[in-house]
Amino acid sequence: MNNNTELILIRITGLDRPGLTASITEILSKYDVTILDIGQADIHSTLSLGILFKSQEKDSGNIMKELLFKASALGINIRFYPVTVEEYEEWVNMQGKNRVHPDFTGTQADSQTNRSSHRNISGTRFKY
Repeated sequence: MNNNTELILIRITGLDRPGLTASITEILSKYDVTILDIGQADIHSTLSLGILFKSQEKDSGNIMKELLFKASALGINIRFYPVTVEEYEEWVNMQGKNRVHPDFTGTQADSQTNRSSHRNISGTRFKY
């Protein structure tokens, strides 16, 4: 990664509504960022959204300012976290390796066990 880029993780929480994620990513697209990872959960209309992106160092201040103003207008919370290249590479290297995940009974199960036991509401197995 070149020295003029930054990795930034944003975490957004608040009441979910249509178009929220689109309004955030619209700001990111104006600055031609690279989204490296994105994940979200919506539980009882409460959104938890994380986006890891790479931007030009010269743009990161303006990106964060615009995101703060948008978050304020939408009534959501936003936090910014710098991510080092080493932290990102360590995370990338962990992808695809067996990791331990807790199950709902409070015991530990490996990812293969979880994959074979998870079912969706209709009773069919999820495909991984």
